[in-house]
Amino acid sequence: NSTTELSNYALKMLLLLPSVQIQIQASTSGTSSSHNRIKTNELLNIIIPLPKKGTKYYSDFMKKANKYESDSIAYNSLIFKMYQTKMDVFDLVG
Repeated sequence: NSTTELSNYALKMLLLLPSVQIQIQASTSGTSSSHNRIKTNELLNIIIPLPKKGTKYYSDFMKKANKYESDSIAYNSLIFKMYQTKMDVFDLVG
């Protein structure tokens, strides 16, 4: 039971950890990978290794999570600018 506030980006990083992915994949069911589902009771059993607040590991993790967030925002902004530029070119040449 944690009172640590995490950004969506930090949570995404935790969910993408191999140890978490293995648990999620082992809990899925469905006819194909595109239709996999996790039952609620299975989801409640997924253990996410949240670093303990106040430790060096927590501090390092939060720095990486903040960098991941800023890099993701910059990346998405660049992708949007590239899209706008492409649309501007399309408008020029009809």
